[in-house]
Amino acid sequence: MLVKILKAFPYSADGMRTRALVAESLEDVRDELIIGLMEEGYVGDPDQAVAQSNVEASSGGAQPTSDVSGVAPIELDDGDKSGGSIPKSKRSLKA
Repeated sequence: MLVKILKAFPYSADGMRTRALVAESLEDVRDELIIGLMEEGYVGDPDQAVAQSNVEASSGGAQPTSDVSGVAPIELDDGDKSGGSIPKSKRSLKA
């Protein structure tokens, strides 16, 4: 599902390769993760994201960047850096 990224976080679309999603960008995120990411404030309403993107594009406003060189991994409470800062109760190993 297309969503607006509100806070940068590491994401794996296939469960094997991780990449950093950048704040203010529009990204396609797996449907089963949307509710948890919205509850934690990492992603926003896809309808508002698309509408805002269309307004910015038509007005010549700032466009999202895909530069992730300055994004550091997010550390979990238990020291594991592989899952971002998503609480354990919200994580899922389902494909």
